[in-house]
Order: sequence, then C-alpha cells, then structure tokens
Amino acid sequence: MFNLLPTEEKEGLAYEYNLRLVVVVLVFLMMLGGVALISLVPSFFILYQKENFLTNREADLKKVATSVSGDNQATVLKLVREKITVLDAEKLPTYLYELLGKILDNKIAGIRLSGVEMSEANKGIRRISILGKAKNRDVLFSFKQTLEREPRLSAVEVPPSNFASSADINFSILANTK
Repeated sequence: MFNLLPTEEKEGLAYEYNLRLVVVVLVFLMMLGGVALISLVPSFFILYQKENFLTNREADLKKVATSVSGDNQATVLKLVREKITVLDAEKLPTYLYELLGKILDNKIAGIRLSGVEMSEANKGIRRISILGKAKNRDVLFSFKQTLEREPRLSAVEVPPSNFASSADINFSILANTK
C-alpha cells in the first residue's frame, strides 16, 4: 500500500486526532464531576436540616435553663430530667444496612448467612429474622451469644427445633431492635 500524504500533513492529522481525544476525555471528566456533585446535594440538604434542628434544640434548652431562677434547684433538676427523657426517646432510627453490617461483623466461622428480613413489630421496634446455615450446634449457640451482646438487638431467640440436627443446621434467629 502506498502512502500518498506528505509528512507535514501526517503530523497535522496526528495532532488533530490527539487534540480531539483530549477534548473528549476532558468533556467526559467534566460530566462525571457534574454527576458526582449532583449526587451529593441530598446529603448536604439532610445535613443542613439536622444542623438546624440541633441548633434550635440547643437554643430552646438554653432558654429554659435561663428562665428558671437559680434558687429553685429542684425545679431545674426536674426540667433537666424531663429534657433528658425527651432526648432519649427521640433516638435515631435503626437502619437495616447498619444492622446488617453489625450482623456481618459478628458472624463467626462456620456460619453462612442466606438472608436477613426486617418487619415492623410494634411502634419503633422492628423484628429481624436472620436465616442461614451453621456448621454445628456449638457454632450456632456461640453466634446467638454474640448477637445477644450486640447493643442494638434485644430478645434474640433461636427456636429449639434449630438444635435438632447435629451438623449442617438450617437456622432462623429472631431478634428485636432497641
């Protein structure tokens, strides 16, 4: 095959090709940065709302603390106790992904998890079912004990039927969130 282009034109075409390639890469990177910034907007909005909520709560508590006279300490202690119970009652909700992370952190050797289900049991209390397969009874019992030590879980129950077989136990553990 014959090459009919002069050397200067070959170099000019190569330069134009490289220039267009750089422009396409830069445009792609700018679009990727724009999508990344847009995806951060909801997080910033939620963080802004939480900050406003906490600053308003702090201002309300300061108003209450300054409105009570210094002589009446029993009243002040009573108000502080009420505020503490209000703040304690408004705990942040427990999310499934946080609990799943804690469960996976507590998973021991010999346990294979096949599923985690969460359902609403009562107001603020969620029921969690952990499904899987245990190597033997001892492994299943120690997994139950590690879940009982988890502060976000309460009333960890393993049905007695799960301990019927001695090896390769299909289990379901039930627990409540706090």
